[in-house]
This record gives sequence, C-alpha cells and structure tokens, in this order.
Amino acid sequence: MTSSSTLRRTLGLVALLAGLAGCDSDSDVLARVGGQTIRRDEFLATAQALAGRYPGPPDSAKVALLRDLVDREVLVQGAMRAGLYRDTTFLDLRRRLGEQMLRQRFYDELGTSDVAVSDAEVAELYRRRAEQRWVQVVFTTYEAAAQAALAQIRAGADFGAVANRFNPAGYTPPGGDLGYVTPGMMQLPLDDVIRNAPPGKVVGPIEAPAQGWFLVRVKDRRKTDLKPLEVERGLLTSILRQRKQREILVKALDRLRNGYHVHVSRGAAQALIAYLVPPALQGVAPAPLTLAQSARPLAEYDGGVYTMGDALQDLQNGQIQRPNFNVMSTVERWIEMRGLERAALAEAMRRQLDQQPEVQLALRQRLNDYLLQSYVTHEVLQREAVSEADLRAVFLATGMHPERLEQATFLVVALRDSATAAQLAATASQAEGLRDAVTIAALGVAVKSQTVSFPTDHPLWAALEAPLMATDPGGYTGPVPAAGLWLVAQLVTKNVVPQSFENLSPQIRSMLEEQAHEIKRTQLLAALTDSLKRAIPVAVYPARLKRLPWPAAPMPIPG
Repeated sequence: MTSSSTLRRTLGLVALLAGLAGCDSDSDVLARVGGQTIRRDEFLATAQALAGRYPGPPDSAKVALLRDLVDREVLVQGAMRAGLYRDTTFLDLRRRLGEQMLRQRFYDELGTSDVAVSDAEVAELYRRRAEQRWVQVVFTTYEAAAQAALAQIRAGADFGAVANRFNPAGYTPPGGDLGYVTPGMMQLPLDDVIRNAPPGKVVGPIEAPAQGWFLVRVKDRRKTDLKPLEVERGLLTSILRQRKQREILVKALDRLRNGYHVHVSRGAAQALIAYLVPPALQGVAPAPLTLAQSARPLAEYDGGVYTMGDALQDLQNGQIQRPNFNVMSTVERWIEMRGLERAALAEAMRRQLDQQPEVQLALRQRLNDYLLQSYVTHEVLQREAVSEADLRAVFLATGMHPERLEQATFLVVALRDSATAAQLAATASQAEGLRDAVTIAALGVAVKSQTVSFPTDHPLWAALEAPLMATDPGGYTGPVPAAGLWLVAQLVTKNVVPQSFENLSPQIRSMLEEQAHEIKRTQLLAALTDSLKRAIPVAVYPARLKRLPWPAAPMPIPG
C-alpha cells in the first residue's frame, strides 16, 4: 500500500451514513474516537462503496479500512478542536446544507423519489414516438398576454411575427419555431396537445403549470424510424419518471402556495430589477444595500418573509439559477419560487423532519467532509513546501539513472506541407536512406547532415531532441513540427550520457517535484494524525471485524 493511496483514501472516505439506524449494542462498536463511535453499520456501508480501494486478503483489507475510518474521525475532531466549526464560512455552509437537506427530505416524502413506471406506459410512449410534429409556439407568462396574442393571430397577423413579439428573448427560437418535436420531449399538457392538434390550426391558450401559457400550431407531421423498444426502454422510462415527478412536485407546490398563502409583494420584481440592472449596464457593482433596502419584502408567506437581502445572497452564492432580468414576469416567478422554498422549509420543520436520525447523520457527514478538507488544507497542504534537498533525496531514493542525449549526427529534411512530410516518413524505411527516399519522391529539397550537441537553442534541432533520443541509429523520426516547418530525420549516430541531479531535464524535475510534494503531504498528514491520537483517546476492537463480510453484502433497505 503506497503512502499516496493512503492519503487519497483518508481524504476521500465518505461514510454513507444516511438511512442507517444502527444498533446501540457495544458489540457493534468497532472503534471509539474521543466521544464518537465507529459502528458496524457505518463500516459496512463504507465497505460496500469502497471495497475496490482495498485490495488484498479480506482480513487485512478490513483492518486497513477501519484504520482509515479512525484516522478520518481523528482529523475531524482535530478540526473541531481547532475551532473551524466557528468559522463564518462553516456556519453559512451548515445553514445552507441543512435547509437543502430538509427541503429535499420534504420533497422525497411527497413521493418524488419513488415513482413507478409500468411497461404499458413505456410501450404507449414508444408507439407515439413513431410520428413527429413540426411545432410553432407563442409563450407568455400570463393568460391575458396569451389571449392578446391569439387575438392578433385571428385578426390575420403572421404566427411567427406574433411569436417574436410575445416570446421572451432567449426562451424560444425565432418565430417560436421548435422544428420537429418527438413525443415525450415536452411537458404535459403540451405534449398531448401537440400530438392531437390538427395541422394548421392554432390551439390555446394552454396553461403549462409552473411555466406559463402557450399557443400552439402544428405545421406538419412525419413518420420516424424507431430503434428497437429494448434499446429505447431506459430513455423512455426516465422521461416518464421525470414527468410524473414533476407533476407531483407542481401539485405539491400549489398546495404549499395555498396553504402558506405565498405571494409576491407588490413592486418586488421592479425593485430587484431597478437595484441590479442599471449598475450592470454600466459595468459596475450595485451599491451596498441600506438596512431598509435589505429588509424590503419581496415575497411573503405565513410565518415568514423573503427579503431583498435574501435575494442578493441567493444570487451571489451561485447555487440558484439567475432569472432573466429583461423579462419582469420571469423575475416575479423567480421570487415566488424562493418564497415557496422558504414555505417548504417551514413545512419540513413543522413535520419535524430535522429530527429524523438519517437527516441528522447525513448533515453531520457532509459537514465533517468540509471540516476535514479545511483542516487538512490548513495543516498539511499549505505547509508542503519542497526544498532542493527534498528533490535530491527523492532522486537518490528512487534510484533513478535517467539518460540524456548529449550529441547526435543525423540527416534531416524540412518540408512545408505536413501531408508530404508524413508520406515521406512512412515510406523512407523502404529506401536506402533519407537521401534516396527524397530522390524517389522527387521532392526537390535538400537533405542536410547535422551534428548537434544537446541541449541546444536552435529551434529546429531543439524540437528533434526528444524524438532522436527515442530513435535507434538508422531509424527515422517525424514528421516533427518546428518553426512552421515539418522535419523528417534519419539518425546516424548518437551519444547518450547519464543525467546528474544538477542537469535534469525540466520534465524529470517536474516529476520529482510531484513525488516530493506527495511524500511531504503524506509525512505531514501522518505526523498530524499521530499528534492528535496522543491528545484524543482512541480505542479499536479489530477482533470484531472477523464476523463482518468482505466485500460487504448489500445493505437491507429500511422498510
């Protein structure tokens, strides 16, 4: 086992605790680190995921994994002792991760994570995909705008011209022309409308929940060649599952909107646009928010408010897609969605989802990952400076005796056309030599004989150093690009000498530096772990590993 693989495993271990209940029996405790325990369930879950990283006999592999889990917990507790949990970045991460996990748990409990798709549903979608429709759409975020667009079309306006006037910039192609659409590619109810609409007729306005309102015109239909059903089954199942998940989520958000009375505050979108857009057009950052601006409500819901300050934080952290600030309706929808997220968090708290053991364990593990990475970065990665003595030590320890090209005599021809050079290089070995090959090819260029000492500053010969080093006398190399030309060379003789540490090539020196850094990181990590173990009580019970399987059998799904 190399030191580098140990380091990678220590930094990369993920305990995969979510969903594991664990027994409180002492016999299930494999190790104690300070006030924390490493239990059987945690070990088995980790082994199930990472067994491939621990080659060798099962008994030694289990011991190695347990050792790495102990070292990881020791480092996490070292990070806690160093006070990293009080860092503002950590506190913000804890808040954001906690909110994300609670919202996701809430959505999962709605049934979005366990959606069944039947074979009959897959077969029906497959049948429908035998025909495509050429589709044009007008898209608006309000029904009144869709009705106005429909009135213009009925009055004789061109559908594509109306689409260009009403469709938000960047949301649809010019003229609202989506081209030929395959069934399953659009959300319901649009997919069914497109499938059933007669060519040439304008259908709508149609509401697509959580999107907006559409006018649809099918211009043409055509048959398509389908791949076999079994080839398409995975894709079709995924399409149907995502569609069902979206329907569940949209209905849940409607209930949440009504139950918590979520609404966008009057003038909220205008205020956010007015604050952000003018400075952006001038290429400057907006002025810092005043206390009054920061507290301005953008969305309200029972029990809380989403403010201008909240919106700026969401826009700055990069985790949430920005709205199109050129279209006010999309900004309003963006604000409403943030309000719905806050309401979902409030509902998750009402249901006490934050008290579920699997949620707490998953959050703790994600936070431990952050603490571990931050601690190792500060205590190890930022202190791994490598000296010249370290490089020399690696050079001597590896027993490397690299050679370098000291001098070479060779025949060479320079060509401007790469294809001609490639053809010459491919056929030269069939001739008596490079001169003969050039004569046979009737290239009309001179073949030069050169004797060059390396390294050299000459741009042409410097490009040949590595290829000639890898070529035997009499052999050919090329085409080699150099200074806008293509070189083909035949090696006559060469003199190769061992490289000393002082005259190592840049490539070998870079390799030594990488090895030296890896060694230094491993040494620092081991020293840090050992020092922490002298301060943190550690008790390991390796005998309890004997009854555990390896590789770990699949864990039962909690029922």
